[in-house]
Amino acid sequence: MEYKGINIMEADTDTASFVNSFVEVEKFLAMCRECRNYNTVWSCPPYDFNVLDRWASFRAIHLTACRYDTFEGESVPHAVAALAKMKEILTGYCEELAARAPGSQVVSAGSCTICSEGCSRPLGLPCRHPDRMKHSIESLGGDVGAVMEHFFGLPVLWGVGDKPPAYLILCGGVLYV
Repeated sequence: MEYKGINIMEADTDTASFVNSFVEVEKFLAMCRECRNYNTVWSCPPYDFNVLDRWASFRAIHLTACRYDTFEGESVPHAVAALAKMKEILTGYCEELAARAPGSQVVSAGSCTICSEGCSRPLGLPCRHPDRMKHSIESLGGDVGAVMEHFFGLPVLWGVGDKPPAYLILCGGVLYV
């Protein structure tokens, strides 16, 4: 399937300002606790590191967002497939940016999906691919809805019943030392 109309948008800010304006660790940790990925996927909480210290170890964040405009009559399965394609495009793009800056780190859109056989965390084993696993902005306490509105002027929309929203958006980025 080809997905025309996937648009990439970008913005930059310093990490201290980003954390001050958009990071609420306790609020988003409470939401994470309600998710099926909590304590079952290495990219999701709880973490063995202090989230605010992690943010503080970077000087800047380059935000990258993808938008896909759904079309009249588009099915939810097609929109879900478009979302998966967007995540692939977004991740690849951010990885290319990070490869040019030693010490940088990609923050993904959503949880890790690298291991097709399932994450090793429920088995009590270390991550199979720690060099490829990425945390999401949300899992690090970031309010992606507020980020999307502030930097890109796009509120998060939700589908209704069997109709996808007018557009789909994802946000990730690169943290720079």
